[in-house]
Amino acid sequence: MAFLIRRERDGRALWRVVWTDATKGASRAGRREADCENGDHGEALDAAEAPANEREALALGATSKPLRKALLVCYEVLERVKAREAARMAGRRSRHDTPLVDLVDAYLALLVYRVEGGAESPERAEWWRPGFIERPLSAHCLADQKTTFRRFREFLPPGLRAGELSPEVLAGFLRSTLAGGNKPRSYNKARGYLRTMFASLTRDAVLSLFRRDPRELFREDLEALPSSAAEIVVHPVESIRAFLEAAERFAEPGRLLEVHREKRGKVEVFKQSNSSTPSPVLETALLLLCSGARRGEGLALRWKDVDLERGILTVRASKTGTVRYVPLAGDPAGDVAPRFLALLRAWREADPARETVLPRNGESGPAFTRAWARVAKAAGVDVGPQGCRRTFESALAAVGVPSTLSAFWVGHAPAVAYRHYLAFAPGRLPGRTVEEVLGLVPFIERATKRARKGKAFRVVEGEATA
Repeated sequence: MAFLIRRERDGRALWRVVWTDATKGASRAGRREADCENGDHGEALDAAEAPANEREALALGATSKPLRKALLVCYEVLERVKAREAARMAGRRSRHDTPLVDLVDAYLALLVYRVEGGAESPERAEWWRPGFIERPLSAHCLADQKTTFRRFREFLPPGLRAGELSPEVLAGFLRSTLAGGNKPRSYNKARGYLRTMFASLTRDAVLSLFRRDPRELFREDLEALPSSAAEIVVHPVESIRAFLEAAERFAEPGRLLEVHREKRGKVEVFKQSNSSTPSPVLETALLLLCSGARRGEGLALRWKDVDLERGILTVRASKTGTVRYVPLAGDPAGDVAPRFLALLRAWREADPARETVLPRNGESGPAFTRAWARVAKAAGVDVGPQGCRRTFESALAAVGVPSTLSAFWVGHAPAVAYRHYLAFAPGRLPGRTVEEVLGLVPFIERATKRARKGKAFRVVEGEATA
């Protein structure tokens, strides 16, 4: 590591920078010194790609403390350049020469490990912070991040090394996420995933792989794009009703569904019997609308995290790894969903042996996504799980829950929560609870009756597409 030394000559202070040229040998053999005020620092300035104004100032000599500090940084970069040259001369690869795609591949392997676990440690475990390695990850988040990082891998120039990572490379990839008319949220999501990858590295890994801490790029060069309030999708009450009605029709056992299929340019219409598959779309939608949980959080909710006596859900966030609490009834701010709490009790009595509130047979993956999409298409509405979460937060405003409390229950940052809190759900009904405001009462009551008859869950047929 380069450092400065101070010497006296004729009663005058003389500063010199000491650095190591690895190409000349290790230890004292490669030790070099340069006079800060009168030395030739061109090689160090070239290695650090110093800007023109800094070059001009240092050409006159490093005569002040700030200039000596800047010069020292240049020599530290030169040391790393020489170390890489020495490694190549010796026929081995410096860690600064690690291909950036290797880092991306190792991170993807880490994400898979966080979902699936296993006896063996993830690839290049020494690069990652232990707490991040052991943090669980939902299968839904894994699929989404795999798509982003595979695109990032394809975008990277061939042979790009981690030490050559620059703001221009990252900015170019993020700009590519806006292609095809994508909205700022696509940019911000990709930015968040990249930022998390770099933040999960240990300090030693950052110092050994990169010339500049990549985490600094997101503070200085890669700011998030502002998202307009128009992008906040809150489902109208009419759309929610149509979606839930379609979910009930699809889920009715033995019902003949009308299937439309295009084949060889012709549209075929035929009837197909409904069969049972583990995709309880109706019950999942009610859970999300009454709790504000994310899709993965709702599907992963376990009975041990449901306090049926006090009416409190403990939600373990799949996105942030934090824990939050959602009171369905009995909170001083008012009741949120007391009828849904009664439905939860009926579900528990109908199937006391199951660990999770909803069935867990791969429904959080593509099968569940397809089942939800079939219901939405049959209803002719654009209703999604994330929109149910936003709609819940908007409904909290209608029943008088303060925005700060809403942010705590939903797990949003205050600024983000306030934008969702202000969003308006068209067709909103008068009422004292979220269920009444969103028109969920009849659906919850019918679901409760089915549960008490031993038919707790209705599942969307797995083959028919309406």
